[in-house]
Amino acid sequence: MATAITLQAEFDKLNGWMALEIGLEEIPLIVDGMGYRYRRRLERVDLIKMVRDSDTTGIAPSDRESFKRADAVVETTDVDGRKRYVAIEISFMSRKRDVDRAVRNAEYLARFTGVPASAAVAGVEMSDEIRDAVDAGDVFWHELVVKVLQPE
Repeated sequence: MATAITLQAEFDKLNGWMALEIGLEEIPLIVDGMGYRYRRRLERVDLIKMVRDSDTTGIAPSDRESFKRADAVVETTDVDGRKRYVAIEISFMSRKRDVDRAVRNAEYLARFTGVPASAAVAGVEMSDEIRDAVDAGDVFWHELVVKVLQPE
């Protein structure tokens, strides 16, 4: 039994890695789907500096660390050319915790920069638990298409 659990855990890690790799490549498509123009993906050092240079009163240390490790933070512009940020969480199966992280990171971006920010989640599958948040517009959903091991 332990072997089956171990194999499943390893398979889940592989799925997560694959989704992240595909999702990072699809960032321009994600922000385009939101109606924004891609400018650049912020590097981890940018997020660290953002936290270090900002008032983080009331933000738990674990949340600050999680923000610095966001799957992706993107600088974009809207249709009128105004700067915006998008916080993106990428998983094989997008769940409530992904939505919570993306929304929280978007709130931190707006707080730290004074620039409007939006939240997005991307995944191969969407769990039913996030459908209401997507339908309400709290978070943008982007489906990742897995082409690995598919015949051409």
